[in-house]
Amino acid sequence: PLLLIVALIIAIVGRTGYYVLQSRKVLSNQEAAQIATTLLKTQGPAELRFHTGMVKGSVDDKPHDPHYKMLEKAGLVKLGKDTGQYGTITPVTLTAEGERLLAELPGVTKSKEKDGTDLYAVPLAQRQLVSVNSVAMRSPTYAVVEYSWKWEPNKLGNLFDASGSAVKAF
Repeated sequence: PLLLIVALIIAIVGRTGYYVLQSRKVLSNQEAAQIATTLLKTQGPAELRFHTGMVKGSVDDKPHDPHYKMLEKAGLVKLGKDTGQYGTITPVTLTAEGERLLAELPGVTKSKEKDGTDLYAVPLAQRQLVSVNSVAMRSPTYAVVEYSWKWEPNKLGNLFDASGSAVKAF
């Protein structure tokens, strides 16, 4: 029994000592910046999705939506004349300039849909960490990090920027 009591006391003192040491640890700004950067990357970029081919209007995607009009205005896609019983199918083709721009942009994905159209997912902007404003330790395993970030748009993202001339002229 005496051995069990001594072991229990050592375990309690050891655990208390470990907790006190851990509670004195703080998350540095550099470590917080690495965590915030990783978090921003896992959220992924803002992206634009559009179809090319004989695009049938649906709830998810309509060839007469504003993003198709912006792409056409920029000379990246060409919208054809509507066909079908109710004018619900629109031919959408990627222009040579559009192909060139999509080839330049990193992260562009193209996939074939069941209806025969091609779906493009194009990143418009990445989240970029600006600064870590504060780090507050709430417990040994919980910290509140306040940080600032901004959008870093690519060439196509600049076209869709709300304060840009293309959107204002739209």
